[in-house]
Amino acid sequence: MRPRLARRARRLITVSAFSAQELARYCGLSATDFRVIPNSADHLAGTAPDLARLHRFNLKPDQYLLAVGNQSPNKNIARLIAAHAQCPDAPVLVIAGGGANGLTHADIKVNDRIRNLGRIPDNDLVALYKGAKGFVWPSLYEGFGIPPLEAMALGTPVLSSSSSAMPDVLGDAAMYFDPSDTNDILRCLRAFQNLDPVKLDQITASGCAQARRYSWMDSANTLLDIVEEMPIPASSARAQKLISFRSSSEH
Repeated sequence: MRPRLARRARRLITVSAFSAQELARYCGLSATDFRVIPNSADHLAGTAPDLARLHRFNLKPDQYLLAVGNQSPNKNIARLIAAHAQCPDAPVLVIAGGGANGLTHADIKVNDRIRNLGRIPDNDLVALYKGAKGFVWPSLYEGFGIPPLEAMALGTPVLSSSSSAMPDVLGDAAMYFDPSDTNDILRCLRAFQNLDPVKLDQITASGCAQARRYSWMDSANTLLDIVEEMPIPASSARAQKLISFRSSSEH
């Protein structure tokens, strides 16, 4: 976002309170100048993941941890691998995402309990979410972070970075660690391994409840509300399109 354009905009919208603060600082504005319209994971609502898909990866439910990340350094996958290597009791770490996830051949050799799948079809990813014992999100910087919310929506407990937008998005429903500290990631992995069944069920239920707080339809309607607040002649083509969309979304 260019500061000059931001200062001239009629409305400013972003996906999290954290992003509002970051953009405000960059553009020389106040965070209150931004309206927050969050992302969601309810596109997975009612999804019935096919766990038989795990067989093609030689995986079984509840016997692996899942991490999702592309080649961007901020995804911090290499540091997660280093922490996982020091936790021999942890399940296999499965990494899925675009390209090679920024991993070198040496990174993968650090631990023979790592499965690097690269980019996979969405149906396979949904099955991996559902079948994982836990989902680990070590990202150093996110404006929102949809993958951990997707994991929560599918009933998978989440271990998350405590940086950037993640506490804002995930609330009290995740186990947090400092993503810049390998030892703290290790601490969180060990704590997760030692959870009793009651606590594990509580975290899982909290995650499901947190995911249900977000809705694409609610976000779309909030966006429409903001647009409708702007002075647009009722007879204009744009106004008529908004009225038509609003009417269809309510039925």
